Amino acid sequence: MKTEYLSDHVRAMLQETTNLHRRAVHDAVFARTNVMAAAARHGTAQRTKPIWRRALSVPSADETEALGEFAQARGLYQTSLEAYGDLDVRLAQLSAGAAGEETLVRALAASLTDQWLLLHGYLSRRGEADVVVVGPAGVWVIEVKNLRVRLSVRGETWRYDKLDSAGNVVESGDATDGSGRSWGRQAADVATALTPWLRAHDVAASVRTAVVLVREGASIQDLENPCVDVVTADMAKLLHEIKKRAGNDLGLDEITRIADLVRQDHQAHNTAVDG
Repeated sequence: MKTEYLSDHVRAMLQETTNLHRRAVHDAVFARTNVMAAAARHGTAQRTKPIWRRALSVPSADETEALGEFAQARGLYQTSLEAYGDLDVRLAQLSAGAAGEETLVRALAASLTDQWLLLHGYLSRRGEADVVVVGPAGVWVIEVKNLRVRLSVRGETWRYDKLDSAGNVVESGDATDGSGRSWGRQAADVATALTPWLRAHDVAASVRTAVVLVREGASIQDLENPCVDVVTADMAKLLHEIKKRAGNDLGLDEITRIADLVRQDHQAHNTAVDG
């Protein structure tokens, strides 16, 4: 299987977030040093003020100033810790996303011949696809999730239970993106945009859709009327579905033409976003 990056937003964001994370670590260490220095100045001001002030617990001007500096330093330290925590979570999410795509690519590459092409980061008018796979058996838009979750799908309602390494539920929520679309809708929307684009250029190939969970321990609990063709935590099942022959196989010329059309559409929308 051949692979090609149309865009690499995940890794670009990963690099940017990594740089911000490093800066946040530096800022937090610096802020903590300031807190310790301010605390030391406050302690010195308390010890060196006149005895009568100490006896009556009356702060001196130096003590009051040092206490203000300490409160300010502590506030900045807390802010730096919150920024670090947010970036830490974001970095873990992006790292998992990049690793998930790599897991999928390795599995597909081990099973699909060079007649197949995998395109990363296709941007359509209705969103971005993790990967688009084009080959003799058709076209697939695949959304990849590298999460240890138990997924429940009932039509447009997608829910997850996040599991720890022992299989205990540690978090539950809607399986949606930042805009509120379900994981399935992420793939389905891209396919809905790609299909008429291909047909407008006299390509009748169907575009199928999949959501695949690649993390060990992930599973599908309920699956009822999903908006995509395949929802699975089993890579072998995904490969089986991808390689199915539905009607006539696509020839090399048609595969090449479809890939070119995907590139053209991506370029149009990527240019619009950049502009």
